[in-house]
Amino acid sequence: MAFKPSDTTAMTINGHTVAVKTNRCLAKYVGKGDCYEANFNLMLQLDADDIECVLCHGILTAAPFYQHMKPGTQFLHAWVEAKHPKMGWTIADNSLGELTFNTSDMFYDVMTPKAVVKMLPKQAAFHAARWQRYSQWFLHPAHSKEWIK
Repeated sequence: MAFKPSDTTAMTINGHTVAVKTNRCLAKYVGKGDCYEANFNLMLQLDADDIECVLCHGILTAAPFYQHMKPGTQFLHAWVEAKHPKMGWTIADNSLGELTFNTSDMFYDVMTPKAVVKMLPKQAAFHAARWQRYSQWFLHPAHSKEWIK
């Protein structure tokens, strides 16, 4: 199954395309759970459909348009970077019960990720099996709870 740009809607904020929501083409990928579980499962599904992807764990800064917390708040998060046939690398996030995806440029410019660890599906599956959970794999020193002050 390939991504289809015609199956999306988008809005533009400060020159960036954001909050691109799927309506049909990726509906089968919509999952439940926190960002770590939901995006781990999204990565596995995309990989099974031969869509090149990586699972990312990192620290984000909530953007002004982010609806779930105060802008500027830093938080640990997981997301998936997937290769779109026409848009290149995009950011897919399956948390909060809906699947959204954005351009890689918008995501990195607006959410300013730091301490990012990117994992191929086999690497992420290894860590999930090793730790028997979807998060807190301690792959980067900044991912400990001590970074929250």
